[in-house]
Amino acid sequence: IALQQHNVKRLLAYSSIAQVGYMLMAVTALSEAKGSETAGALLVHLGGYLVTNLVVFMAVTHFYNRTKKEEISDFKGLAQTNPYLALVITAGLFSLAGMPLLAGFFTKFILFQAVADADYLWLVVVGVVASTVSLFYYLQVIKQMYLYEPLEDVRWRISPTGYLVTGALFVTMVVLGLWGTPLYKVADAAAKALFIAS
Repeated sequence: IALQQHNVKRLLAYSSIAQVGYMLMAVTALSEAKGSETAGALLVHLGGYLVTNLVVFMAVTHFYNRTKKEEISDFKGLAQTNPYLALVITAGLFSLAGMPLLAGFFTKFILFQAVADADYLWLVVVGVVASTVSLFYYLQVIKQMYLYEPLEDVRWRISPTGYLVTGALFVTMVVLGLWGTPLYKVADAAAKALFIAS
C-alpha cells in the first residue's frame, strides 16, 4: 500500500505500521530462552524508532506549515529552497529504512540479531526484505528533493525553535547509530532485571 502513496504523511503512517511489524517479530521471539535479550533489543529499537519518527514527522510538518502541501511531488527541489530540512528528512528516511550510521540501522541490527538467536531466522529474512522495499518508497521522496527544480524558487527557513528541536533529534539519531551500544546495555540490563523479577 505504501508503494502506491503520493501523500507523504500517509506514506509515513503506513511506514509506522511496518515498524510495528518489526517489533512484533521481537514479541514473537520473547518466549524463547533468550527472551531477556530480545526484550532489550525491542526496547532499543523502540527508542530509536521514536527518535527517528519524531524527526521526520517534525520536518514534514515544518514543510507543510510553510507550503500547505504534503504530496510527494510537492517536495521538488527542497534541497535548494531549504537544504537543512531536506537533509533532516533524508537522514530520517534512511534511518527508517535501516541504513548504516543511523539509529535505524543499529536498532534493527540488534533486533534482527536477537530474533535470529531465538531461531526465527525466517522472520529476519522477512524483515530484511521489508526494509529493502521500504527504501524504495523513501527514495521517491528523496529523489524529488534533490533531482528536481523547486516549485517555488525562494529560500526559506524554519523557526529557531524548529532548528533546535529537529537538530537535537537529528544529532540523537546519528549518535544512536554510531554509539548505540551503551543504550543497548542499559536496555538489556533493565530487561534482564524485569525477567528475573517476574
